Amino acid sequence: MTKEVPLEENEIKKTPMTPSWIAFWTALIYAFGVLILGGGAGIWLPAVMPTKSVGIDALTTFSMATLTPICVDLMLDLDVYGRKLSKLWRVSLVVGCIFAGTLAIIALVREKAAGEWLAGVFSVILSVVIWITFAMKSERFLPDGSKTGSIGGDRPETSNLNGTGLPA
Repeated sequence: MTKEVPLEENEIKKTPMTPSWIAFWTALIYAFGVLILGGGAGIWLPAVMPTKSVGIDALTTFSMATLTPICVDLMLDLDVYGRKLSKLWRVSLVVGCIFAGTLAIIALVREKAAGEWLAGVFSVILSVVIWITFAMKSERFLPDGSKTGSIGGDRPETSNLNGTGLPA
Protein backbone atom coordinates (compact mmCIF):
# COMPACT_ATOMS: atom_id res chain seq x y z
CA MET A 1 0.00 0.00 0.00
CA THR A 2 1.23 3.49 -0.67
CA LYS A 3 0.23 6.93 0.41
CA GLU A 4 0.81 10.22 -1.34
CA VAL A 5 3.27 12.63 0.21
CA PRO A 6 3.44 16.15 -1.27
CA LEU A 7 7.03 17.21 -1.95
CA GLU A 8 6.75 20.48 -3.80
CA GLU A 9 4.05 22.24 -5.74
CA ASN A 10 2.36 19.79 -8.14
CA GLU A 11 4.90 17.05 -7.31
CA ILE A 12 3.78 13.87 -5.55
CA LYS A 13 5.94 10.90 -4.56
CA LYS A 14 4.50 7.49 -3.72
CA THR A 15 5.92 6.11 -0.47
CA PRO A 16 5.10 2.77 1.10
CA MET A 17 2.84 2.82 4.14
CA THR A 18 4.68 1.87 7.29
CA PRO A 19 3.65 -1.30 9.10
CA SER A 20 2.35 0.79 12.02
CA TRP A 21 -0.11 2.58 9.70
CA ILE A 22 -1.23 -0.74 8.24
CA ALA A 23 -1.66 -2.13 11.75
CA PHE A 24 -3.59 0.97 12.83
CA TRP A 25 -6.09 0.79 9.97
CA THR A 26 -6.41 -2.99 10.25
CA ALA A 27 -7.13 -2.73 13.99
CA LEU A 28 -9.59 0.12 13.44
CA ILE A 29 -11.50 -1.74 10.72
CA TYR A 30 -11.50 -4.91 12.83
CA ALA A 31 -12.67 -2.98 15.89
CA PHE A 32 -15.50 -1.38 13.95
CA GLY A 33 -16.58 -4.48 12.05
CA VAL A 34 -16.18 -7.19 14.65
CA LEU A 35 -16.14 -5.48 18.03
CA ILE A 36 -18.73 -2.75 17.51
CA LEU A 37 -21.03 -4.18 14.82
CA GLY A 38 -20.84 -7.82 15.87
CA GLY A 39 -20.09 -7.67 19.58
CA GLY A 40 -22.18 -4.57 20.16
CA ALA A 41 -25.28 -5.91 18.40
CA GLY A 42 -26.99 -6.23 21.78
CA ILE A 43 -26.61 -2.46 22.16
CA TRP A 44 -27.21 -0.97 18.72
CA LEU A 45 -29.78 -3.48 17.42
CA PRO A 46 -32.39 -2.74 20.13
CA ALA A 47 -31.64 0.97 19.67
CA VAL A 48 -32.73 0.86 16.01
CA MET A 49 -35.76 -1.38 16.56
CA PRO A 50 -38.94 0.58 17.35
CA THR A 51 -40.33 -1.97 19.83
CA LYS A 52 -37.11 -2.53 21.80
CA SER A 53 -35.00 -0.40 24.12
CA VAL A 54 -31.39 -0.60 25.16
CA GLY A 55 -30.90 -1.92 28.66
CA ILE A 56 -28.00 -1.23 30.98
CA ASP A 57 -27.33 -4.97 31.08
CA ALA A 58 -26.38 -4.85 27.38
CA LEU A 59 -23.72 -2.20 28.12
CA THR A 60 -22.35 -4.24 31.02
CA THR A 61 -22.25 -7.44 28.99
CA PHE A 62 -20.42 -5.72 26.12
CA SER A 63 -17.82 -4.21 28.44
CA MET A 64 -17.18 -7.44 30.32
CA ALA A 65 -17.00 -9.54 27.15
CA THR A 66 -14.50 -7.09 25.65
CA LEU A 67 -12.32 -6.62 28.73
CA THR A 68 -12.15 -10.06 30.34
CA PRO A 69 -10.05 -11.84 27.66
CA ILE A 70 -7.59 -8.94 27.50
CA CYS A 71 -7.23 -8.73 31.28
CA VAL A 72 -6.77 -12.49 31.69
CA ASP A 73 -4.21 -12.65 28.86
CA LEU A 74 -2.22 -9.82 30.41
CA MET A 75 -2.31 -11.16 33.96
CA LEU A 76 -1.56 -14.80 33.13
CA ASP A 77 1.02 -14.04 30.43
CA LEU A 78 -0.59 -16.57 28.08
CA ASP A 79 -0.85 -14.39 25.00
CA VAL A 80 2.18 -14.17 22.71
CA TYR A 81 1.19 -10.63 21.74
CA GLY A 82 0.75 -9.51 25.33
CA ARG A 83 4.34 -10.52 26.04
CA LYS A 84 5.54 -7.84 23.62
CA LEU A 85 4.20 -5.10 25.90
CA SER A 86 6.34 -3.39 28.50
CA LYS A 87 5.43 -3.88 32.16
CA LEU A 88 4.13 -0.32 32.33
CA TRP A 89 1.71 -0.90 29.44
CA ARG A 90 0.62 -4.25 30.84
CA VAL A 91 -0.11 -2.79 34.28
CA SER A 92 -1.81 0.27 32.75
CA LEU A 93 -4.09 -1.89 30.61
CA VAL A 94 -4.96 -4.21 33.52
CA VAL A 95 -5.79 -1.19 35.73
CA GLY A 96 -7.87 0.24 32.86
CA CYS A 97 -9.71 -3.08 32.50
CA ILE A 98 -10.43 -3.20 36.22
CA PHE A 99 -11.64 0.42 36.22
CA ALA A 100 -13.92 -0.06 33.19
CA GLY A 101 -15.23 -3.35 34.59
CA THR A 102 -15.97 -1.68 37.91
CA LEU A 103 -17.89 1.07 36.10
CA ALA A 104 -19.88 -1.59 34.23
CA ILE A 105 -20.77 -3.38 37.46
CA ILE A 106 -21.69 -0.10 39.15
CA ALA A 107 -23.99 0.70 36.23
CA LEU A 108 -25.65 -2.71 36.50
CA VAL A 109 -26.05 -2.64 40.28
CA ARG A 110 -27.34 0.94 40.33
CA GLU A 111 -29.95 0.26 37.66
CA LYS A 112 -32.63 2.95 37.60
CA ALA A 113 -30.46 5.24 39.75
CA ALA A 114 -28.71 8.49 38.92
CA GLY A 115 -25.53 8.04 36.92
CA GLU A 116 -26.15 4.48 35.73
CA TRP A 117 -26.17 5.39 32.04
CA LEU A 118 -23.13 7.63 32.39
CA ALA A 119 -21.18 4.81 34.06
CA GLY A 120 -22.37 2.26 31.49
CA VAL A 121 -21.60 4.38 28.43
CA PHE A 122 -18.22 5.43 29.83
CA SER A 123 -17.44 1.76 30.50
CA VAL A 124 -18.25 0.84 26.88
CA ILE A 125 -16.13 3.69 25.48
CA LEU A 126 -13.23 2.84 27.79
CA SER A 127 -13.51 -0.84 26.81
CA VAL A 128 -13.18 -0.03 23.11
CA VAL A 129 -10.25 2.34 23.77
CA ILE A 130 -8.49 -0.33 25.85
CA TRP A 131 -9.09 -2.95 23.17
CA ILE A 132 -7.68 -0.73 20.39
CA THR A 133 -4.71 0.26 22.56
CA PHE A 134 -3.97 -3.39 23.34
CA ALA A 135 -4.26 -4.30 19.67
CA MET A 136 -1.90 -1.50 18.61
CA LYS A 137 0.70 -1.85 21.38
CA SER A 138 0.84 -5.65 21.17
CA GLU A 139 1.59 -5.54 17.42
CA ARG A 140 -1.22 -8.04 16.83
CA PHE A 141 -2.20 -6.42 13.54
CA LEU A 142 1.25 -5.83 12.06
CA PRO A 143 1.58 -7.43 8.63
CA ASP A 144 3.68 -10.56 8.37
CA GLY A 145 7.10 -10.15 6.82
CA SER A 146 6.59 -13.36 4.86
CA LYS A 147 4.39 -13.03 1.80
CA THR A 148 5.53 -16.17 -0.01
CA GLY A 149 5.33 -18.79 2.69
CA SER A 150 6.57 -19.74 6.10
CA ILE A 151 9.87 -21.19 4.92
CA GLY A 152 12.53 -18.76 3.81
CA GLY A 153 10.58 -15.48 4.06
CA ASP A 154 10.29 -12.90 1.27
CA ARG A 155 13.67 -13.73 -0.22
CA PRO A 156 14.75 -17.28 0.54
CA GLU A 157 18.29 -17.36 1.84
CA THR A 158 20.28 -20.19 3.31
CA SER A 159 20.60 -18.22 6.58
CA ASN A 160 16.82 -18.49 7.00
CA LEU A 161 16.92 -22.28 6.87
CA ASN A 162 17.55 -23.81 10.29
CA GLY A 163 17.72 -27.47 9.33
CA THR A 164 20.96 -29.41 9.20
CA GLY A 165 19.94 -31.65 6.35
CA LEU A 166 19.89 -35.42 6.21
CA PRO A 167 22.43 -37.39 8.21
CA ALA A 168 25.32 -38.71 6.14
